[in-house]
Amino acid sequence: MEGDKRKPRSGVQSVEQGARILTAFASVRGPVSLTELSRAVGMPPGKVHRYLVSLGRSGLVEQQPVTGKYELGPLSLRIGLSAIGALDPIRYASEALPRLRDVIGHTILLTIWGDRGPTVIRLEESGDSITMNMRVGSVLSVLTTAIGRVFLTYLPRSTTQKLIDEERDRKDGAHSRGRIPGLDPDSISAEVRRHGLAAIDSAMLPNVVAVAAPVFDYQRALVAVVGTTGLKPLLDTRPDGPVARALLDTTASISGRLGFDAGAVPAPG
Repeated sequence: MEGDKRKPRSGVQSVEQGARILTAFASVRGPVSLTELSRAVGMPPGKVHRYLVSLGRSGLVEQQPVTGKYELGPLSLRIGLSAIGALDPIRYASEALPRLRDVIGHTILLTIWGDRGPTVIRLEESGDSITMNMRVGSVLSVLTTAIGRVFLTYLPRSTTQKLIDEERDRKDGAHSRGRIPGLDPDSISAEVRRHGLAAIDSAMLPNVVAVAAPVFDYQRALVAVVGTTGLKPLLDTRPDGPVARALLDTTASISGRLGFDAGAVPAPG
């Protein structure tokens, strides 16, 4: 009986084939000829055409009268808009946090951009004593925290500039504004883009380090940042280390659920 439970469920093959064809439309992004579509899905043109007839009758696909090329139809648009309306980045991210915490063994933070900057909205604690210094509602620095640096990189500079200026103004007079070592926004952004994440020794607590990665939606917009924090000897902050890989895998999965195209590079902030 256990073996039966592990067997894949049977489905309707013709529906799965039709889904392959619809998926191809999403990848080509525009009207496509029968030959191009056939090549994209790896099916004979005659077979693809039969599917297109049925998909056209249902409104999922339509054929341009002049060029004869095919594109997604009005029903596909309605389905797509309905799916977009149901997207819930906070729920998707929240569902992923407990498993990520268990995988890496450190506290996980989910943050969004609020009126005062990067704001913690969900916390999955690992039992580290440092979590006493972080709570839901905490607002983080855009310059000196890993999470803040991800927001700094992928949000428009017009959104973050006021906080950048305020944070620089709060620094003591050891350095003139704009020349504080390690706090140049352009250098920070370049580093984050190079690795796809931010890793930093926290300026808030001694021996506390953090790593953070972005979550994007179908419009390539930054909608959240997921980060982890821990003690310096225990949390591996290497960009190619296991913690970074687990974090990037998680944020990529969340972004994928939100319709983000992993091949698209978000516009500079």
